[in-house]
Amino acid sequence: MSSSVIRRIGVVSAGDMGSAVGRVLGQAGYSVVTCMVGRSLSTRRQAEKAGMRDTPSLSDFLAESDVVFSILPPSSALDFAKDIAKAASQTPRSTNPLFVDFNAIAPKKANKIHDILRGAGMDMVDGCIIGLPPRAVRAPQPCFYVSGPRASHVLSLGDALNIKQLNETIGAASNLKMCYSALSKGLAALGAVSYVTAETAGLLSPLREALQVTHPELDAHFQALLPAMCPKAYRWVGEMDEIASTQQDAGVPPGLFQGASKLFEFIAASPLGQPDPSTGGRTPPANMEAALRGLAEEAEKNAPKGQ
Repeated sequence: MSSSVIRRIGVVSAGDMGSAVGRVLGQAGYSVVTCMVGRSLSTRRQAEKAGMRDTPSLSDFLAESDVVFSILPPSSALDFAKDIAKAASQTPRSTNPLFVDFNAIAPKKANKIHDILRGAGMDMVDGCIIGLPPRAVRAPQPCFYVSGPRASHVLSLGDALNIKQLNETIGAASNLKMCYSALSKGLAALGAVSYVTAETAGLLSPLREALQVTHPELDAHFQALLPAMCPKAYRWVGEMDEIASTQQDAGVPPGLFQGASKLFEFIAASPLGQPDPSTGGRTPPANMEAALRGLAEEAEKNAPKGQ
């Protein structure tokens, strides 16, 4: 398949990022399909709002796609690739769509997915997304990085998305995402640990006063970041595990992000991280103070008694 024939793009899943990508691709004139089997009501609504057409099965999804974008929580990336490989094997076709994995996964997992898809006669491009969901065609943010032998085949989508090719190595784009997320989400973890601990000790005000003198930009950043983090924590658990795996494979001690994984697991299990039972959607707390009060209450339940 050459890049000039890309007209139909399949996107799974239609979460915050996936639905925004689907909407922008549709605005640029592409046919955008998805497959909502097993997805929540909230995700279904986002897909409909973005103008993404549903297909009844993964086999139909593949048949109506020239390129497939996998945009999922990291913990779902491997299983989805296996499901796609199974669907491709069960319904042989002359040309399979090109699979682009945009998930936040370790390079090792990216290569495993590549091998699984190759066994089903599908080619894969390694990818990552850095930045917030796109709001317009050709928006500078986010940037979609791609790597691998066939990465150049998706560059024609630059008329809709900001796409950059790194090199021809499967795993390079994934590694870049791990390094970036270690900074961005690692900072969120540090802020959450520090601010929640201070809140439980009644020291949040003096902590923030000290920061406003030495690092005022950090306190301003945390005011927006900490409440926004709560409904995303369930997705970040797996991402922290992938970062730790990447660091371990690079010979770097992985303990910092193994701990961050446990932190986000704690936040995801709290009332602030739980989905709405009726829709499956998650809503952030009103502000940083509300987030910290809720998390401090949960932390106090875990604190050793008698101290």
